[in-house]
Amino acid sequence: MNDFETQLRQNLKRKQPPMGFTQKVLLQTATPKRHLRRWILATVAAVFSLAGGLELYRYQQGQFAKQQVMLALRITSEKSHVAQMKIDQINQRRILQ
Repeated sequence: MNDFETQLRQNLKRKQPPMGFTQKVLLQTATPKRHLRRWILATVAAVFSLAGGLELYRYQQGQFAKQQVMLALRITSEKSHVAQMKIDQINQRRILQ
């Protein structure tokens, strides 16, 4: 047996863990749960924030569409009024003739 094999066997021998090893392992395995909860809460907050932002965007788009419809109705009303006045003028000329 060469020196490498002897050293390998010695390093791979069963050893007793140091004091507090179990507590350290348990503490390290519990830590990701805490981080996982934080990530979940952050994700939920981001989703709610995004949903609120989308709702605000939809509301603003609706308000913009409403303004466009109101402008179109106002223009239509004005054009209709002008057309009605011309029709009235034509009718007045016919009556006077």
